[in-house]
Amino acid sequence: MLHQVSYAQGIEIRAPISEEFAEILTPAAMDFVALLEWTFRERHGELLQRRARRQSEIDAGKMPDFLPETAHIRESDWSVAPVPADLQDRRVSITGPAERKMIINALNSGAKVFMADFEDSLSPPWEGTIQGQLNLRDAIKRTCTGYLGYPFENGASKMAVSVRFLCHLPNEEMAIYFSSTISCLRGGRISQVASTHASGN
Repeated sequence: MLHQVSYAQGIEIRAPISEEFAEILTPAAMDFVALLEWTFRERHGELLQRRARRQSEIDAGKMPDFLPETAHIRESDWSVAPVPADLQDRRVSITGPAERKMIINALNSGAKVFMADFEDSLSPPWEGTIQGQLNLRDAIKRTCTGYLGYPFENGASKMAVSVRFLCHLPNEEMAIYFSSTISCLRGGRISQVASTHASGN
């Protein structure tokens, strides 16, 4: 059943919204996407232009190298931040698409960490991406059943999320003031709002 959702001025969903999808595509979640879009749209365009210029340089034989202006950083005494406590033990780790069957089996597997992938392994169309957001929310709430009735057996694994990064593809199903959104803002970002609500934080 399709669902009607009222969003703030300038926010438009151009794809059908089912009742389930409406639980993810809330006005608060879309306000968040709009904020990200307005904040990063110009920078995103600049980075894509830089990517094209860099590719032209590589094609011409100029290979990547360290920047001279950052030499003082490389030569100084520095270290990265410590690994978060929840991810200290990653001796067995699983990566797979944010699909319900995968999430249930991975979190029941006994692996230390499962990384839900919104990139290549998901081949993310609109329906798969939004369903993946629902799956993440339900996994956090420990209500992620529905695949042949599979329950969580122990759900002991930690869960991480691999979201889409700098992406040249526009997201035609979402528009902010008539312009398609940056598709990397769709994969994983919306579930941050839903997951925050689900976890009570």
